[in-house]
Amino acid sequence: MRHGPAQGGTTQTVRRVVQILKAFDGSRTLGIADLAGRTGVPRSSVHRIVRALVDEALLTQDTDSRRYELSLGVAELGAGTLRANGVRSASRPMLLETRSRTNESVHLGVLEHLDVVIIDTADSHYFVREVTVPGQRLPAHAVSTGKVLLAHQGEATLHRWLAAGRLPAFTPHTVTDPGRLLEELRQVRAQGYAVSVGELEEGIAGAAAPIFARGWVVAAAISVGGPAARFAEHREELIAAVCDAGRAATTALWQMGWS
Repeated sequence: MRHGPAQGGTTQTVRRVVQILKAFDGSRTLGIADLAGRTGVPRSSVHRIVRALVDEALLTQDTDSRRYELSLGVAELGAGTLRANGVRSASRPMLLETRSRTNESVHLGVLEHLDVVIIDTADSHYFVREVTVPGQRLPAHAVSTGKVLLAHQGEATLHRWLAAGRLPAFTPHTVTDPGRLLEELRQVRAQGYAVSVGELEEGIAGAAAPIFARGWVVAAAISVGGPAARFAEHREELIAAVCDAGRAATTALWQMGWS
């Protein structure tokens, strides 16, 4: 019995958030009274929701007028969706081709701060395999996909990110020292691929290569991986396959005019 009202309240709140965000269409700044008038949401609720949206960097408040406007965070959400869709569309054939070539699982990921978000997968047909799902988040410092993506960020950005938080250990092989990680990322950038063996989970290994937008800005990373023993046996073949896939996906992305 308790779940019904809570669910209804949550749904109402979500609708009100959407109403408030949509109310800015065609208007640069709006006050609490403007938003209440445009949406029909009580002023007390508008104030509470607006403060939450400011805290989440989706709205900003002018310090002089005390009025609100949409922040760049809203645009970034839309841009992130377009970016993920474009990369996924361009790279999908390479995921399938690399799986056929290696018989291992292949993943496509993008970077969100110090996390990798998986946006597409092609799972191995082996019974024992590496499995991830779209939407899954992985710690960038502990997987090959993340190391490739981090390697192509600016040094100043990396130093700022690494200074802001610790690097948790998932196994004895996880790199947790920022200095050591930075040195490894420089090597990854120079050689064009990354390898991770047992850093997120014992017995799992993978290799990843970058996918670039125009201007050689990293857009995503493609990885291939599976059981560490099988990876060790075919290491050079897997690295070659994923590097070929990264180059092919980069070409496809450029042909789409994606930048």
